[in-house]
Amino acid sequence: MATFDESEAYNSLLDYVTSEESRGISGSAIHAYVKSVRSWLAFNGVKVDRRIRVRGADQTPTLRDEEVPTPEGLRRILLAANSRQREAVALVAFSGLRLEVIGNYRGTDGLTIQDLPELKIERGKASFTSLPARVLVRPGLSKTGRAYFSWIGSEGGGYILASLEGRMQDGEKLTKDSAIFAPRASSSAKHFIKTSRVSMFMRQAIERAGFDFRPYNLRCYFDTQLLLAESKGRVAHDYRVFWMGHSGSIENRYTTNKGRLPRELVLDMAQAYGRAETFLSTIPTADEKAEKTAQMKASALELVGYSAEEAERLVADPKADLKKLFREKLGASSASTVEAATATGQQKVIDAETAQQYIDAGWTVKTGLNGTKALIEWDHPTPK
Repeated sequence: MATFDESEAYNSLLDYVTSEESRGISGSAIHAYVKSVRSWLAFNGVKVDRRIRVRGADQTPTLRDEEVPTPEGLRRILLAANSRQREAVALVAFSGLRLEVIGNYRGTDGLTIQDLPELKIERGKASFTSLPARVLVRPGLSKTGRAYFSWIGSEGGGYILASLEGRMQDGEKLTKDSAIFAPRASSSAKHFIKTSRVSMFMRQAIERAGFDFRPYNLRCYFDTQLLLAESKGRVAHDYRVFWMGHSGSIENRYTTNKGRLPRELVLDMAQAYGRAETFLSTIPTADEKAEKTAQMKASALELVGYSAEEAERLVADPKADLKKLFREKLGASSASTVEAATATGQQKVIDAETAQQYIDAGWTVKTGLNGTKALIEWDHPTPK
């Protein structure tokens, strides 16, 4: 076809579309093939500008019933994966990376240790100086040809460290140029993996967990969970667009500033990712644990007599001595009980711990019961 003129190439492509449609090939697949051939023809000097209509070009019937995994489903996949599969799954699900960022089509380039600036390899140990940590996507790995960055949090960062530690224990010497994801230990400083192999490793973990969807769906998980976080006000829309590697206002600002954003904006992004991590992570985050602890403390304060507003304020106050507040409230409650009992005058079985309060009020201990209870009696005239 490279020897055809534009008209002949156009007619041949029309015939191809008709033939493939009659075979029942999906419109989206036909459209992709036609797009590839037109690009190849243009490279060879035959430019086909006329429109070629393909029915159902935007439809994907084979993916119609495919579901995006839930956090529970992602947890099953992570548990079914080995350490290196888990690392690849984490980079896609928690950072939103395309598979070709981890390792390109020919396996000549991919994500390296220096692309995670907060990741350090020192004295045979891997660690992050801070989390969430940035994941830089260089122009050569970006689908749009423009650099951008995303983040990895505590759960995903833990999987990366575990994989790197395993490789070092196998004898691999890691440097800043070493690939983040490699199928096996290598003596080469730069040892990358093809995109198809990345996909295969991830698919093995997905199928072992009992699912049947494409590895790319884990990137959809990242987008969907951030969309939920955005609906709750945890992350800005522009941040989500930028981390996905799509064009947007921040992406334009990043490229025009030669890959630099103001430090305040980067810090705000890190904080936003930290807030959204609750939606991405499959295990409780530090923020979630702190929130649950605060809720439990507030509930306990309400049980001893504080209002909901007072309890919330006291829990949020770092200077508040909650133990002292509990003791004061419980002491006041016990004193009220003693006063009420004294007013009626009667025998009572009480906890040994509170016996002293009744004795101080004039009650007489008649007998101890099994060391934890006491029988007391008011043997004075009943107060009027």
